[in-house]
Amino acid sequence: MMRRLPHRLSAFAIACLLSFLLSIAFSHVLAAPTDVSSYQWDLPDWTPRPIVPETNPMTQAKVELGRHLFYEKRLSVTGDFSCGSCHLQSQAFTDGKPVGVGATGELHPRNSMSLANVAYNSVLTWANPLMTTLEQQGLVPLFGEHPVEMGMVGKENEILTMLRDDPQYREMFAAAFGDGDENINVNHLMKAIAPLSDRLYLLVHHTIAIAMAAIETQFQNLQNVVKLYFTVNDWSVFIVMVD
Repeated sequence: MMRRLPHRLSAFAIACLLSFLLSIAFSHVLAAPTDVSSYQWDLPDWTPRPIVPETNPMTQAKVELGRHLFYEKRLSVTGDFSCGSCHLQSQAFTDGKPVGVGATGELHPRNSMSLANVAYNSVLTWANPLMTTLEQQGLVPLFGEHPVEMGMVGKENEILTMLRDDPQYREMFAAAFGDGDENINVNHLMKAIAPLSDRLYLLVHHTIAIAMAAIETQFQNLQNVVKLYFTVNDWSVFIVMVD
């Protein structure tokens, strides 16, 4: 077993490297041109910027509003669930469960997809290849009925009343979309959460460097689960490897 282990590690390292190089090549082809937006992504020079819809340009005000909405439990029918309940920072923005569990306790047919690097995804669900924008996909967990996720179908007016009555949200919506109750609407709600999702990227070169270092230091204990923690732009992320 121990004689075969270095070969397995070599194969693993080569596979990681090839996957990394292919992802960089394809992402450069699919990435947005460098002169489209003045938004500061804080990405390395070799990392392409995600394609952002012209109808929803990135702004810091939207990202900050989206961060609050991502963790807003009042956007669920029970008041106990938020987007962050099924997309945990500590679990690479999934929940680590075999299948997702909605706000009402309903078990879903699939698990919660990771949001890491979601800005680079060409499709955004397990089963619907036509779901291609974050603004469109965000409506599904909020208002979907099969399965129930947040369970807010038919409660659009309750959502808007809650947001309009909250002084902090009024201020943040005004900063992102302009003053007035008319700018606190479901469309802008989705347009705020989408830029926050665009920010949920992982710096892949950090991931590989840390993973390779951990393989070396954990060489004698590869039968155990190895958890690697690091932080990117205030988001805590981890990788799990099992031999």
